[in-house]
Amino acid sequence: MSTDNYSETDDSMHSLTGAYMAGALSTAQFELYEAHLETCDSCIAEINEMELAAEKLFFHHAASVPEELMAKVLAVPDRPHPSSAAQSAMVLPTPKSMGSKSARLRLFALAAAFIVIVGFGLVVNQSRTLSRAEQVAAMNDAESLDLTGEDFSIELVISESSSSVAFIDQEFSALESDKAYALWRIPVEGVPEFLGLIRLNDDRKTDQAFDASVADAAAFAVSIEEAEASPQAPSDQVILVGQLS
Repeated sequence: MSTDNYSETDDSMHSLTGAYMAGALSTAQFELYEAHLETCDSCIAEINEMELAAEKLFFHHAASVPEELMAKVLAVPDRPHPSSAAQSAMVLPTPKSMGSKSARLRLFALAAAFIVIVGFGLVVNQSRTLSRAEQVAAMNDAESLDLTGEDFSIELVISESSSSVAFIDQEFSALESDKAYALWRIPVEGVPEFLGLIRLNDDRKTDQAFDASVADAAAFAVSIEEAEASPQAPSDQVILVGQLS
């Protein structure tokens, strides 16, 4: 039986709430159900409950999605889009097969979980792809500052809006490997601020971000430190300096 034949006054319109919330109605069904909502307080109340359930589900699964739930979502068969040519032949479950209100809520919760999984999957993948240093470089106000010395120079990315600076794939191979290197913020007024030690990989390169107030900085500098600790002030071996205009 095609549910496009539902009338606005048919009691079975109540059974379409779950499909309505899941976006599974054809255009004709959608218009009928929208008209039905104008006179049916019980369906409106049910929709409100479904929205609340979806909101709770959203926050519950925001951090992680259980593998079991993912498997259930992936097991849901694809539904034709209402705008496709097959929409006129789409058949929704009858009131009997739709089951109780709780069953419809579970159906909608599953559909909502799918949205959460897809949406947060994209966010998680993006955050895994971009390191914090790359995120600093992606800021709209990100600028490059050359830190120069006698023998070589490196590039420091600065972002005032994120209060951060970062090295992006910068190579320190020209420097001695048995030394510790520290990054400093030189303020317009006051003493230099230690931002952190520069971590180098086996190729003597670094992708590293530091918290730093850019607004009141006059320069940034790199110094050689004898010990891997948190120095109170730069040593007398400041090898790289970049001044802000």
